[in-house]
Amino acid sequence: ASGFLGYVLWMAHALLLALPYSLLHRYGAMGLVLALLVTAIPPLGLIGWLSPLLVAGEWFPGLGMAGYLLSLVTFFFLGARGAGNRLRWAALASLFLVSIYSNARAPALPNAALPQWFGQNTSYGPYPRDPIEGFERQMQLMKEVDTAIDQGAKLILLPEGIVDRWQPASEYWWRKEIDLARQQKATLLIGASVNEGHGRWADVLIIRGRDTGLAKARIPVPISLWNPFAKNGFTADPTASGISYVQGKPVAVSMCYEDLLIFPLLLSFTRAAPEAILSAANNWFGGGTDEPYGQSLSIGAQARLFGVPLIRALNVPEAP
Repeated sequence: ASGFLGYVLWMAHALLLALPYSLLHRYGAMGLVLALLVTAIPPLGLIGWLSPLLVAGEWFPGLGMAGYLLSLVTFFFLGARGAGNRLRWAALASLFLVSIYSNARAPALPNAALPQWFGQNTSYGPYPRDPIEGFERQMQLMKEVDTAIDQGAKLILLPEGIVDRWQPASEYWWRKEIDLARQQKATLLIGASVNEGHGRWADVLIIRGRDTGLAKARIPVPISLWNPFAKNGFTADPTASGISYVQGKPVAVSMCYEDLLIFPLLLSFTRAAPEAILSAANNWFGGGTDEPYGQSLSIGAQARLFGVPLIRALNVPEAP
């Protein structure tokens, strides 16, 4: 039954995203532009994975929101009828020159600006049900954090949900690493979930050390985590800014599923001027699929578009 439900959800997802293009294609190039916008912003933007507009990161890197606008203009002229129209070809030639210029001036390695910011990748698989195995995993993770701090890391980002539920006892078990980070003026961001009461949970990054706080996922993956029609499950806040302050800098936080969407980071860069993107993901289920690769391309394109460093921490499938 669960497998059949999966096929139904995939088909519904595909049909919903195809619907705007089917309805608006009669309006030609303008219809294409409108369909691109409709599928990139809520409500359809909530499921608008891997939008064609992500190409803006390759066409117009470093131009930010202007890059999205120029990409829409490019799609318009590409879709316009009348191949011999001089205005169309002049516009495309101008856009091509802007693309060459923006690519030439974009830094090849923006992450070099933050050499002491570190994303700790893991290959732990799903969180174990056995409490002892879970504790052993956290002990191993603590050792990796200690090593990173000893090597001079000032920000250590851990994958989404890597310690499962964060409870009062968690602060006790992590006290040594938290104290060490505070002494070394380093910041830990630990992927976990926290109980918000009444059967509701939040997918978060626990911020400890030099900085203290909580960064919540704005859109946990629909159905499996966030079900807007259920009383229990994970909470969502699609209109939140996603901005946190660590090491004295504003950063945009993207949690797993959000990496695949356009509007969460667009909101972040509309409301502030983040100096980096922190992407925490848990891809343990993605073995044998292109999902982790597609997610990496999506968030990478957005970091390139906005011209800021991207710090990622992934929990990937265990090696065979």
